[in-house]
Order: sequence, then structure tokens, then C-alpha cells
Amino acid sequence: MVFLITWTTHGYWLPGDPRGFRTHRGKQDIAPPARYASPSEKQYDPKQHNILHRHFRSKIADPLTLNESQMKAAAEVIAEVGGGLARSGVVAVLPNHVHVLADLPESGTTGFFCNRVKSKSSLRLSDYGLKGKVWARRYHARRIRQTGRGNAEEYVKSHADQGAIVISF
Repeated sequence: MVFLITWTTHGYWLPGDPRGFRTHRGKQDIAPPARYASPSEKQYDPKQHNILHRHFRSKIADPLTLNESQMKAAAEVIAEVGGGLARSGVVAVLPNHVHVLADLPESGTTGFFCNRVKSKSSLRLSDYGLKGKVWARRYHARRIRQTGRGNAEEYVKSHADQGAIVISF
């Protein structure tokens, strides 16, 4: 089964974020405000969520942003560990989030995959001066049909244009 998995660095995308967000435990999607929304997309007034966003922002000093050497190290570990857990895949690591397209075996779960690659990459990143939490606790996984795999792979690889470190495994 092929999955497109995305997660962010710690503190980057918090509840109440003015760009749109998911409520606690992902129970409800809150659409982005007009300035971030597509023309036909539902919108919300970010002022309604300012208190929530300020609360979560106060709990975290600064969102974590990876530099180029940290991005490269994370991509290498994710590809190495992911290659042992998935039949094939591709990873794109950006300063504030990660995309992985992974063909997991039937017995594999996205939770096990994410826990493993996030913990191993966090350990490696400690060699690059990052201590404590590196990744957000949650992740988003979407199953990709075989017919859409090419588009999903192209999507992940296209992040190289934005400065991502992209590695196939």
C-alpha cells in the first residue's frame, strides 16, 4: 500500500494558525482565511482563533526550522530507515516539514513507519545541535491509489524547486 505521509517540525503549525488548521485530535478542519484560500475554498475569520493560537504559541519558544545540513541528515536517515521498512519510496525534507511517499508492505503501518523514521532522524539531528523535540507529534497519511502514484511521486520530488533535499529509496 502506497502512502503520502507529511509531518512538520516542532511548533511550526499550531492550533489557531491563521493559515488554517485542524482542531484538537483532528476532529474538524478549519479552512484558511481569504488570503491563503483557493478561490472556491471555504474560509474563516482568523480573529476568532487568535486566542487559541496565542495560547499554543506561548507554550513553544520558537518553531523549529532546519538548516541545509540538518535537512540533508534528516533526509538520509529517513531514506535509510524507510528503505528497510518500505518496498520503495521518496522523501523530501524542507526547513519546516517532510513529505514521504512510501510503499509499505501489507503488514506495515504508517504509525510504526513514522515513529521509527522520526525517532531515528531525531537521534541523528542531535549530532547537529538539535536537542529536545524535533518533529511534531502527529502526522498526516493519505493512501494513494496505484493509478495516482506517479502524480504523488512527482509532487514530492517537485519540492526540490523549493530547496528541499529529495532522496529516493
